[in-house]
Amino acid sequence: MLARKVNSSGADVKTVEDENLHITLYFLGDAEPEQIAGKMRTFTFAPFDVKLSGIGAFPDKKTPRVVWLGVSAGSEQLIDLNRRIVSTLRLAPDRFHPHITLARVRSMRNAEKLQPLFSEKAEFEAFEVSSFTLFSSALTPSGPIYQKVASIPF
Repeated sequence: MLARKVNSSGADVKTVEDENLHITLYFLGDAEPEQIAGKMRTFTFAPFDVKLSGIGAFPDKKTPRVVWLGVSAGSEQLIDLNRRIVSTLRLAPDRFHPHITLARVRSMRNAEKLQPLFSEKAEFEAFEVSSFTLFSSALTPSGPIYQKVASIPF
């Protein structure tokens, strides 16, 4: 997959394991997961389609710190979902940009080798989103460990 291409580019990156690929709607920090899940179960949304395409980087492609796969369809609905989370939980608004993190750039050593990837045509079939999942995470020396707390259907 794309993460393997990023990993084999020669840049100093740490790719995200396939099983940990996801779209973060909002990072909640040290919140009480069960209480949050209860509030989020009140959401009503119609299912919608998401299509992933385009490889980009934060903060930008010239000085990448995070390499991501973009959302070309369904981003408005994901942004709306983010706003609902912020509003319902009375959180500080964030600059939400729907994406899937593929890798984190450890250092700028060989970062220029990522440049060809940014012009590649990365496009995937659309898929339906009919729920979202609340995860808790624990950081370990070998990477994050995610635990499913609740799945919230639309």
